Amino acid sequence: MGISKNIFRAAGIGIATVILAGVSAQALTISNSGNFSITAPTLNNSVGQAPTVFSSGNAANLFKFDTSLGTLTGVNIGLNSNFTYRVQASTSGPNGVVQVFAPGSADLTFGFNVGGSLITIGTRNHSVTASCVHGVTLGNFGCSAIETVSESFVTNAQLNQGFFGSFLSDSLVTPQAEWLQMITASIDNCLGSCNATVSDYSWFGSITVTYDYELAEDVPAPAAFWLLGFGLLGLGAIRCKFA
Repeated sequence: MGISKNIFRAAGIGIATVILAGVSAQALTISNSGNFSITAPTLNNSVGQAPTVFSSGNAANLFKFDTSLGTLTGVNIGLNSNFTYRVQASTSGPNGVVQVFAPGSADLTFGFNVGGSLITIGTRNHSVTASCVHGVTLGNFGCSAIETVSESFVTNAQLNQGFFGSFLSDSLVTPQAEWLQMITASIDNCLGSCNATVSDYSWFGSITVTYDYELAEDVPAPAAFWLLGFGLLGLGAIRCKFA
């Protein structure tokens, strides 16, 4: 099991878009994207054995907001995710039969970590069950099933300033994502000598975090605008002199 660390550290500088009204900026949107990848160990199960379960949780810090830019008014979370795993089973004996069920899940939660507690602003859950049946008398030589889930997800959380405003300027507040994955290998029916394997678990994707700000104060027009204005005035004065 593993997860790529600091997924947003290598994402570079976010893309900023400023919406102008006249010469003053009123709103600001900044986005940043990063990738993640999680794996899990191979599970083995045999007849008479209790279900084999693997469960693990991971957390990673996300691209952080900057309240010096203005008042944070919204957060958008974009997720593109894919997870897959393989189930295999076999049996022996003249009348051998094996039936295997292997449920798997991948849950992702987004929020603000405040003093060790996560205030959730968005969640996404995946859950599937892979199964296969192998019967020697049917002429089969083992069974294999592959489950794959792929989807995209976007949430737009408008922040209630009365609730969030008290901590959004706190340097100890960290935007965070939490991953929780679980897989199970269980032999539900067996005649003969049976075994089952759940392997090749992979959960990967990308996350995009976008912050919306309302600027604290008007942003003055660039100096180039003023230079252009003075230049035009100068041209007008020259034209009047030679008219």
